[in-house]
Amino acid sequence: MPGPFTFTIRDINTGNPVPGAKIQILTDAVIVDTQISDASGNVTITSLDEGFYDVIVSKDGYLPVRLNREVLQNSFLYLEDLQLKPESYKSNLYGKNSGGTWEPLKTSSPGILSVNIVTESESLTGICYVVDTGSLSVPVDQYLLLQLNNPPGSGKRLNIKYITGGTSASISASNMILSVLKNASFPESGVSLTPSNTNLGFPDASSATAKYVIRANLNIGGSKLWTYMVSGGTQADYLGLLIMPPNSQIVISLKNTDNQVNTFAANICWSEEEL
Repeated sequence: MPGPFTFTIRDINTGNPVPGAKIQILTDAVIVDTQISDASGNVTITSLDEGFYDVIVSKDGYLPVRLNREVLQNSFLYLEDLQLKPESYKSNLYGKNSGGTWEPLKTSSPGILSVNIVTESESLTGICYVVDTGSLSVPVDQYLLLQLNNPPGSGKRLNIKYITGGTSASISASNMILSVLKNASFPESGVSLTPSNTNLGFPDASSATAKYVIRANLNIGGSKLWTYMVSGGTQADYLGLLIMPPNSQIVISLKNTDNQVNTFAANICWSEEEL
């Protein structure tokens, strides 16, 4: 039976601990545990059976938070430093920096966020990564395939931010087909890519693996999620809704439909959330 699980409830405006917050743990709509955060905002859940749980956090003067988490054997319930928004939420966000201390994220006077809240805050906390194939020559009717894997037991969920694929060719007709395939994979070892952290102050320590290959066919299984016809230039898809749990993979396929060799490139950007 995994546990105990300890985390801290904080005010998203100030970063200060929130005492007296109520935390309810539910499974199948049945409350299995209720805790109140102490004077330091800390909460301890002694143990939980394996399975999926809803976590509801509430406190007068704050907007309630509801999360869904899975607990596995030898794993943990990831709720570290959960942040509550006051009902009058209009100030700046606080978060951990590379030294592990709390400080305001990037703001403009008089303290209103001046950046994309999700993307930049994730980059500031060092959980955003990117892989890039670089520029590659792709023969006629062949494919550039970029595969991203979230391994079994990674303990993390990959939230895809954007996918881009481009060609240097420029003609009136389409010369590239870009497709996104779920649960597809190619057997070749290909060229391995090391995911780069988008915050240069953090190490490149992603849970994910990536590789690419140029091949003559698309016999890689899986199923297509998106397909684009691209006539020169770059297709950028800001997804924000493609989620990869552990033991899943996606392949980005770029097919050269031109009558000549073309230069292609592809990349994927994502954030990693602890489960």
